[in-house]
Amino acid sequence: EGRATLEQLLHSSLDAQLHYLVGPEMKSIKASPQEYDELGFNPKELVKQIAESYLFLVRANKDEVVRVVGKDERYYSATTFSKACSFVRKYGLLMGKDLEDFDLFCKELAEKVSQHRAAFDEADIPSNYLCEIMADIMSDPVMFPQSRKVADRTSALRVIMGNDRDPFANTPCKVEDLIPQTELKEEIHRFAKEKGIALEGGNMFD
Repeated sequence: EGRATLEQLLHSSLDAQLHYLVGPEMKSIKASPQEYDELGFNPKELVKQIAESYLFLVRANKDEVVRVVGKDERYYSATTFSKACSFVRKYGLLMGKDLEDFDLFCKELAEKVSQHRAAFDEADIPSNYLCEIMADIMSDPVMFPQSRKVADRTSALRVIMGNDRDPFANTPCKVEDLIPQTELKEEIHRFAKEKGIALEGGNMFD
């Protein structure tokens, strides 16, 4: 549940806001300083708060933040994060160690995402390693009891918490009904370790 919340926070909130504030969509934000004041819209303060939020999350679990942001093919861009770093430096929004850490995060993120996407593209991932819901490689596979479909636990929890039903069979299903796929999980983690693919929550063989 916590990982699903982190992914939702990063993809739909922080990544998206950064995309619109300093990324490709920033040119579409057109207004006078007076209009900004009337709306209470302060782009610099927003970018500062977003950068501070990333730093807070990174200091708690950098590897997981890098992995989750890297999955965001809709909003993540190395160029956008590089511009964000230049923006906070130009306007003095972060200082000292905070600025140093944010700059390091942006650079490491770009490098890790590039490596992960290359590894993912090059690997011939078996179809039974992919989540039936998200079509992404699983880290903790579970089976829905009625439909017998296998999905990553994070995706399954997100679906079940919405309506307590098996999305494939449209039958009642609670979190405790999900069947862990222990052997499959071990297979996937060994495969990911060999191919250099990052998994949610880390690899059990690291």
